[in-house]
Amino acid sequence: MRTVQIIKGKLLYFCLFLLSSNCLAAEGMPQFNAKSFNSQLFWLIITFAVLYLTVTYFILPRIRENIRLRKNKIANDLERAENIKAEIDNMISESNIKLEKAKNQAQQIIKETILRSNKEYENQI
Repeated sequence: MRTVQIIKGKLLYFCLFLLSSNCLAAEGMPQFNAKSFNSQLFWLIITFAVLYLTVTYFILPRIRENIRLRKNKIANDLERAENIKAEIDNMISESNIKLEKAKNQAQQIIKETILRSNKEYENQI
């Protein structure tokens, strides 16, 4: 509570200091002085012209180039990903075909083995 009163007191002294006649200029604020409008307008135009030219010819071309490079990189990455996906699909289909062939061969070997064992069993009987 005591610190709040101290802060209020300092703020009051600061406001009184700002309102004192020693702090303010005799003519008022220079931004509103009609004698300096022309020079202020001149420097405003110069400043914004330099800022506009800097942004237009130095900053924006770099940003556009970066955006173009990023779009190209993304397009290339997507194309490469599609190619890799197609290769993976081909590999999967080839492995499925080989797996089916292996299953068929195993079934064929099992059938032949059963037939051979049945013939041997009948021969022994």
